[in-house]
Amino acid sequence: MKRLFIAVFVFFLSLFLGCQQIDTNEDALNKDREEVQIESLKAIKLTKSQSAIIRANNDFSFALLREIYKTVGSDNVFYSPFSIQSVLSMMLNGACGETYSQIVSALGYTDYSLDDINVLYEKMISGLWEVDKTVSFSNANSLWLNNNELREDYVSCIQQYYKPSAIQTLDFLSPGTLDVINKWCADNTNNKINSIIEELNPNAPLIMLNALYFEGAWREKFKSSNTREEPFYMAGGDSVIKSFMHNKLLWVASEVDGDKYCHLPFGRGGYSFNIVLPAEDKDFDAFMASFDGSDYSALSSSTKLYDLHLSIPKISVEDALSIELKNSLRALGITDAFDDNLADFSKLFGRKESAAGDIRQKVCFKIDENGAMATAATIVDFAGNDDLSSPPIMEFNANRPFIFFIREDSTGAILLMGCIVK
Repeated sequence: MKRLFIAVFVFFLSLFLGCQQIDTNEDALNKDREEVQIESLKAIKLTKSQSAIIRANNDFSFALLREIYKTVGSDNVFYSPFSIQSVLSMMLNGACGETYSQIVSALGYTDYSLDDINVLYEKMISGLWEVDKTVSFSNANSLWLNNNELREDYVSCIQQYYKPSAIQTLDFLSPGTLDVINKWCADNTNNKINSIIEELNPNAPLIMLNALYFEGAWREKFKSSNTREEPFYMAGGDSVIKSFMHNKLLWVASEVDGDKYCHLPFGRGGYSFNIVLPAEDKDFDAFMASFDGSDYSALSSSTKLYDLHLSIPKISVEDALSIELKNSLRALGITDAFDDNLADFSKLFGRKESAAGDIRQKVCFKIDENGAMATAATIVDFAGNDDLSSPPIMEFNANRPFIFFIREDSTGAILLMGCIVK
């Protein structure tokens, strides 16, 4: 009978939002900057090669976003690239041969050893929660074995670099096993995701679970009194009425060939909410088809101070969106992992017969004046210079399709991203 392997990971992100009126007093701005310097951040210090791996991760993030966007039929997209990359990296430690090579190539890790990748993730996992203590962040991994054994060298590697909080052997035929795994998920997502698995496959030798939790307040607060009903112009020319939050602030942004970019910090500035707003005359589908990590770098590296007039729509997706990821990952070159005859994960169990079946993610996301919440669960089934005197005004009105992402700023790692098209 064909053996099955299941990898599950969950991403939860919750942040409380707000806005405030622009303060053009230079002394007040300098005082604010001094206070931020006193409350210093603990940046994650990367080597040159580790920074290059993060850039590769971001390239993968935008590439997978493009592929997911194709599959959802020009709908809103929400997903967590950091969780996908983390779990794929743990799977990579169990892969061999062409299966290994394809995952490495898709993630952009070709020039790096497995040790380079593992050491980076150990640094990220241990460092993300310390970046900004005014922001809540947690990350947890676990391995659940179905009366089965993993290779000892694989377990040692995962324990060293990915710090699982649980490695436990269970009986997947027992009705209580489902409760144990779901309780772990709930405990590590602040009870936001209470049921990650509805039914266990009794033939699955392993479940891998990753859970993330984030909560942070805007550094520049919104006011609910500034929220207004306004049109959002969808691709194709139709419009819908949405509630838009508004703010005016002195902050950095950029514009390249009409495309606009801004990042809005949380807490002391260790994390930020980033928006890429294509030029008004550009077709969003064509923009999505070509926008990549280098385009993002061009926008993010050319920021300067603006008198930013900001409008962001409230977003509410309370019914979970389901995204099938297998075809998207295949399009990026990960094919053998899903082929019963070609997949090679022999470094997991010491045998070669396990292959990945479906890979899917469910996501909820909400953003309003009081806060934002995002959840994602994915199952892999094996069968410049500032001029404070007179900054230019930028009208940053996100009243048309745009890309967004949550980023840890000292490394540039993207934790969650998506696009809003309607």
